[in-house]
Amino acid sequence: MQGHRDLLQARTLDAASLDAIRQNSVLAIDALNVAEYLAARLP
Repeated sequence: MQGHRDLLQARTLDAASLDAIRQNSVLAIDALNVAEYLAARLP
């Protein structure tokens, strides 16, 4: 039963960190958009 409890705990941790992962993804996409915008404006 200990393995099952560890799995449940890991799943809960994963769900808790999903928002942080999503926010980091949004920041990374924003950075890529800025880089593409600047690259398009450079001669």
